[in-house]
Amino acid sequence: MERNRPRKKRYLRSRITQRLILDTAEEVFLEKGYHKTTVTEVSKRANVGYGTIYSHFQGKDDLLINIIMRVMDNFFYVLNEYKFEYNDLQGLYYIIEKRNREILNLGVENRNILKVLYEAMYLSNNIFEHWNNTQSNFIILIESDVHSARQDGYVTHDIDARVVAKSEVLTMEKFLWEVVYERETDIDALVKNLTDIFILGTYVSDSMLAKPTS
Repeated sequence: MERNRPRKKRYLRSRITQRLILDTAEEVFLEKGYHKTTVTEVSKRANVGYGTIYSHFQGKDDLLINIIMRVMDNFFYVLNEYKFEYNDLQGLYYIIEKRNREILNLGVENRNILKVLYEAMYLSNNIFEHWNNTQSNFIILIESDVHSARQDGYVTHDIDARVVAKSEVLTMEKFLWEVVYERETDIDALVKNLTDIFILGTYVSDSMLAKPTS
């Protein structure tokens, strides 16, 4: 047991250093944007050696990816939290409505760092590829929900579950950026319209849906 203690201390120090570097990098990204942020600036502000940063991360892109992963964890939490567990059409509507609202609100809460991500996607192939992979993971989760709804008899159209999931994710992404850049500011109206589009286009016909008040 004694021999394991130095190893645990080194691990804890490493974790603390990683957190310091990421927190500092986020501060610099928010202040300067993606293009003007440098590893040198992060090193100076964090008061850690340039080589120390590269012992934990592969460079600027890796720093931003790790920061964005912390943000995306919240989006994945929402998708997993509002799984398709419902007893009727109103319950299904409520789940999708709630999920849409939470996702757009996360866009508001994380507006500044998401703007950095948006900039980076057009300047870095690594960031662009990472975002595409993130999209793919979102699509997999939504596709699973569509399959579940079909098994429960709530998908009344002969449509491809993956295409449905992809269309929902890409639509939500588009409006997420609209919210981030404040081109869409009425979240309530946006949530209602998006929920109606997703529900009526995928799960039920208009005559079958008695929308709840919420």
